[in-house]
Amino acid sequence: MKSEEYVKKGKETAVLCIHGILGTPEHFDFLLEHIPQSWHVCCVLLDGHGKTADDFARSSMKKWEKQIEEKLDELSKEYENIIIVGHSMGTLLAAECAAKGYDKIRALFLLNVPLVISIKPRAMKNSMTVIFELPVKDGDDLGKASKAAYNIIPDRRLWKYLKWIPRYLELFSKARSTKRCLDKIKVPCVVFMSKKDELVSMRSCKCIKKHTHIELNVLENSAHYFYSESDTKAMTDRFEKLCEELELI
Repeated sequence: MKSEEYVKKGKETAVLCIHGILGTPEHFDFLLEHIPQSWHVCCVLLDGHGKTADDFARSSMKKWEKQIEEKLDELSKEYENIIIVGHSMGTLLAAECAAKGYDKIRALFLLNVPLVISIKPRAMKNSMTVIFELPVKDGDDLGKASKAAYNIIPDRRLWKYLKWIPRYLELFSKARSTKRCLDKIKVPCVVFMSKKDELVSMRSCKCIKKHTHIELNVLENSAHYFYSESDTKAMTDRFEKLCEELELI
């Protein structure tokens, strides 16, 4: 259970990683070794995460927006170049910040952008496995990844989760507002979408394809939290190439 953001101190360029709703900064561990050693890395922990169901319920999209804006302001004072890496809800926060025109943002690297949300039965099954702390069967890579990504202390009192409804309504609202701001993103934007995503509809790809300045890639063998070995390599290779293209190394 991740209860604090973690930072690797560096200079010249900063990478800001923003996890998704209920998620953890550790989601980006697979990418860390592919970030130049001289760069600063901040994997932020969004308010209400890493704590109890009540703590999450008391948070809000406004708090998360403010937290990211304050972090960008902080990084902008020290670094000339900022790359934002986002997953799920974190991609929406990243896209809207870029659309607002933060002049230090140089690129976006976005994973599973939830412009259209579609919750499949497998996602509900994974949620019950997490809440009731049930074992995950051997070979269920998607289930293991989902359980590892969940960053709220499990609580079997199901009524507690009714308090989360406002947070999810805010998420749907944020998805709608992000669709309207994609044209305003003026920096390189690389997107990876998982074909087997259990939470994000592939109809999101249709929304992204309307914006020719955004590079869209589809991961054939990955889900919302799980990435196959070949798909992971595709993402890390593209990230390294993006760093080279930005000429910041």
